[in-house]
Amino acid sequence: MEQTQIIIILACVLLLLIIIKNVIIYPPTISNCMSYKNGCCFDGITEKMDFIGTNCKNFPIRPDTNPFLGGCSGTRFGCCPNNVTTKMDFIGTNC
Repeated sequence: MEQTQIIIILACVLLLLIIIKNVIIYPPTISNCMSYKNGCCFDGITEKMDFIGTNCKNFPIRPDTNPFLGGCSGTRFGCCPNNVTTKMDFIGTNC
């Protein structure tokens, strides 16, 4: 009876060691947000193109309606031809 119990215990230990050896533990993912100049949008993935995140989906304030930005004339590159979207660069590649 003792030999049977010892064999069962050793088999359980061996099985446990096999399971532990085959478990893949992934290292925690490090967000790239810290490496971006302006951080990330609220989704935690998309890089902000400016400090307030005007390029982010569901941006709470449209740049052209924010009284603190001064409309199109208050932006660095002005607005796109639709006079609503703020240009992200001189050429307006986001228009």
